[in-house]
Amino acid sequence: MAAFYSNTLTCAFSELSSKLDELTENTSITISDPENVVIGDSDTNGTLGYIIKNYTGNFFLDFSISDFSSIAYTGTDNSFFTNCTKLSGMCALPTGITDARYTFDGCSNLVAVDTSTLSSVENAMGLFRGC
Repeated sequence: MAAFYSNTLTCAFSELSSKLDELTENTSITISDPENVVIGDSDTNGTLGYIIKNYTGNFFLDFSISDFSSIAYTGTDNSFFTNCTKLSGMCALPTGITDARYTFDGCSNLVAVDTSTLSSVENAMGLFRGC
């Protein structure tokens, strides 16, 4: 998937929060160490969704050029990006996700999601509600 924005950022997952605070325009983001990305409920501190949801800047965040498909996901969380209103694009998520309820619920500025790895999803209730 192509980047939405000409402004790009490449950083380690541990640096993401501080790097987002430095943004000056809408940005396409590549996480350089996807194996360290934590996928889980957006209300859980330390998850990617939590970082995006709590981002207070004015700019949109596009993760479509990252790739999280190889992350080992064995959790039972869902609502990964609920109410992440600054999220505009998301790359492929881990293939082990079976419960995708409310994953993008309330992501009112979401433009594109790579759904190619969501073939194991058994529950997608409210997946894109409010988008």
